[in-house]
Amino acid sequence: MPNIFPFKAIKYNPDKIKNLSTVTTQPYDRITKEQQDYYYKSSESNFVRLILPYTNEKPDVYSFSSAIFKEWLNSGTLKEEPDENIYIYHQRYSLNGFEYTRRGIFALVDISNSQGKKIYPHEETQLNPINDRLNLMKSTQAFLEPIMLIYDDARDRLSVLHEEITAQPYIIKTTDEFGNEHTVWKLEDKKKIGFIQDCLFPLRTIIADGHHRFETSRLFYEQLQKTRKIKGLQCTLAVLFNSKDYGVNILPIHRCLKKEVTPSKVAGALKSEFEIKEWGSIDDPSLIEEFTEDIKIEGISRTAFGFYNNSDRKARLFIRNKAGKELVDSVFLQETILEKLYNLTWANLRNQELIEYTSSADEAIQKTATGYFKGIFLMNPPTVEQVIQIAYQRKKMPPKSTDFYPKLLSGLLMSRPSL
Repeated sequence: MPNIFPFKAIKYNPDKIKNLSTVTTQPYDRITKEQQDYYYKSSESNFVRLILPYTNEKPDVYSFSSAIFKEWLNSGTLKEEPDENIYIYHQRYSLNGFEYTRRGIFALVDISNSQGKKIYPHEETQLNPINDRLNLMKSTQAFLEPIMLIYDDARDRLSVLHEEITAQPYIIKTTDEFGNEHTVWKLEDKKKIGFIQDCLFPLRTIIADGHHRFETSRLFYEQLQKTRKIKGLQCTLAVLFNSKDYGVNILPIHRCLKKEVTPSKVAGALKSEFEIKEWGSIDDPSLIEEFTEDIKIEGISRTAFGFYNNSDRKARLFIRNKAGKELVDSVFLQETILEKLYNLTWANLRNQELIEYTSSADEAIQKTATGYFKGIFLMNPPTVEQVIQIAYQRKKMPPKSTDFYPKLLSGLLMSRPSL
């Protein structure tokens, strides 16, 4: 793992902001237009004004964010800590009837050329989102949202430290709009910080979420070096989780096509490798739940995905005859169907005129029934182990292959680069 370091955190001032739930948000790339409107109305100090302001803000969105960031720092809405610390971050949430706690560490991570190579991505990135975040970073000179990293430590050497720190008073506690609880503790003890650094340094690190923000940070320093000498460390803000933590979960991301999709074409592409289980109509919500559960069960040991289209509004389950998974399901679907039948290459998988994505099977099916989507593929998520192996092999999955849940809450902690 690259070196990690304590940092001077920037956070909302509790003397100014009494209710953090009115100012924190989901990550910028998860915010819908409806959520953006909701956040804007929640508070004049809502974090959305920094990471995703309205496009009509003057003089432009990046200058607007920069001005707001400076204004909030000057007015005391945001406050920078005087000392460098590491922070413990826990997320308590419910999923499929079970309760989880995901335990993480807020820290700066070295992404300089020698150290950044120790961080393994698993998804492809695209230029437009990188340029967007780069412009924001240049204008604000800040790391407003952390990237999410996972490391693989079967011994879970930091477990006792988590228990010890979280028995002390927290500095931040709030709940997001999905009912997930977010709690942060400050760690000032230099010996314990050193212990964390020593434990994590030998381990490999994978980007779980924030591939574009990672590339943005690297480009930020790369371009800066062309004009000036950087005195400080080349780091970015991250939250690190143990992949072996019980609280690390991945949701499926379903593929929703806006082109005409017929079951006969899909079956033809799969030939005799798959059997088709006909489900028929699934208009009733209970049937949708049964259908998605069937996809999950059939996909435990082999490739399986659900299919539903607008033309006949019938559900089908495609199950591979052969046990085992040589490819992650999203890669198999991409190479076998999306690219060959619908010309959806890796380059245009983010073109919303052709395809959209959602983690909600209900939403995907409802929008297909109304004709908004022409056909959908309901997926199983990759396992954490699959993600790790793909990353270690320096391979990539198609965009939107993983949805680590819950998302890191934006607006808890920020930092500025030491230049």
